[in-house]
Amino acid sequence: MPIRLSFARAVAVALTLPLLPFAASAAPPPPGAVRVSLVPYAALYSLQTKQPDLIDPYMFVAAPGAPPATTLQQLAHAPGIRNALMHDDGTQPAFDANGRPLGFTLRRWFTPAALIELLPESPAGQVSIVATYANLIPNGRYTLLVVHFTQTPAGFSPLDGTVTAANWFTAGADGSAGAEFTAPGPLTHPTVLELIYHSDQSPEERGLIRADMGINAHIQALVRLR
Repeated sequence: MPIRLSFARAVAVALTLPLLPFAASAAPPPPGAVRVSLVPYAALYSLQTKQPDLIDPYMFVAAPGAPPATTLQQLAHAPGIRNALMHDDGTQPAFDANGRPLGFTLRRWFTPAALIELLPESPAGQVSIVATYANLIPNGRYTLLVVHFTQTPAGFSPLDGTVTAANWFTAGADGSAGAEFTAPGPLTHPTVLELIYHSDQSPEERGLIRADMGINAHIQALVRLR
């Protein structure tokens, strides 16, 4: 039987997980660079929306007998599934909102890790982002998307300002990846970056890289900026 932590303690644990694979080997960041945190999306979403549990609005698990419903984020899901919780049995397979198996377990989904650095601005005002990932979905297709909370409602844009191949990357067979991006301007709080997994494996075939959330695109983690 899994150990249940208090909500506050569970959030604290969840926020430390993404750096653990790099804790022993990470060198200090280059002069002037800023190291930022990767946060499991379910943890931050649950905290900010005051959910009673650590829940993922875009990832699902089997729940025989569960009726179809429209739940978090107004996402309608098929019968026989429910939203995944971070303390669910990690060996359970993950499903999309249509009840389609995604080919990986909850443990893989909830344990992404990354070491992400923002390098100093160039004379033209551009910012380079260097990221090293671990524990991603093996061979998974990903994009990083900028979320502009200064806009009402929140706006979204590709990290480099255009929908090009520079915005997505593919994880290796072991779930590791290295990626570099260039943003056209400063990246500061309250802007965040969304790490989006594309379960249809083809973000470049759609101009709108956020796509159909919970169906073919799933927010795995957020990058909190300072």
